[in-house]
Amino acid sequence: MQSPSGQDVERTSAPYDPDVESSASSKRLNQNALLNKIRWRHDGIHPGSKLAWKILRSMLRLSWYTQFRTREQSGYESVEEDRGLVAVAWHTAGLIDPMAIVQSSKKRYIMVGRHDLMTRPILGRWARNIGSQPVLRQREIDEGTTDAEFAKKGPFGQRIAQFSCTFSIGIALTASIVNKRAFTYGFERLRFPNPVFIGDTIHTKVTIKEKKDDPKRPQYGQVNEACEIINQNDKCVCYSEHILLVERKSN
Repeated sequence: MQSPSGQDVERTSAPYDPDVESSASSKRLNQNALLNKIRWRHDGIHPGSKLAWKILRSMLRLSWYTQFRTREQSGYESVEEDRGLVAVAWHTAGLIDPMAIVQSSKKRYIMVGRHDLMTRPILGRWARNIGSQPVLRQREIDEGTTDAEFAKKGPFGQRIAQFSCTFSIGIALTASIVNKRAFTYGFERLRFPNPVFIGDTIHTKVTIKEKKDDPKRPQYGQVNEACEIINQNDKCVCYSEHILLVERKSN
């Protein structure tokens, strides 16, 4: 199909209902605001203001205890506070799920939302101060928000690969051999220091960085792999540390 600027756009997800029109605000992408006002951080430090988060948490706690007579949280004991955490809210519950997630942990989350919610005068200021990050949906892509002509105005001058695509393909390159005595525990320190452009070639370099005991599972040890996804110019486009749980050898 073609975008409004006449560029060919390849669909990467299921088609949406054409009878449901996008909101007017979602069609107005404020590129300058997204590039200059969003708190971008790629060094592992939370981009939001601690004061803004303290105010937000206090407001949500007040709503949490005044709206609900009884509250129950389960499964939190399995969450490890010293590691990364991805929390997904079932959106049919409106703001109730995000409220419960924020109250369940001492962590400061990085929330994501539709791009125009980050650039509105009042709501956008709050969203940016707590470190929220913008999302471009497939609908906006199909309607020309991220086509080649639009990308020329961006910081890289052309379209780039989505970070999730770079990460998933790069890690998949390491899966040529299946180790039946090891399984993935998780990834840490995920970074994207350089973009991937259309036509680039990437390969993945894996280095065993550390081996140590697992504190909770004596029958397993932990192996930490440093995974570097590198392009044809020997520039690292993605770095992560892959933690594996490995079965110990029997004596």
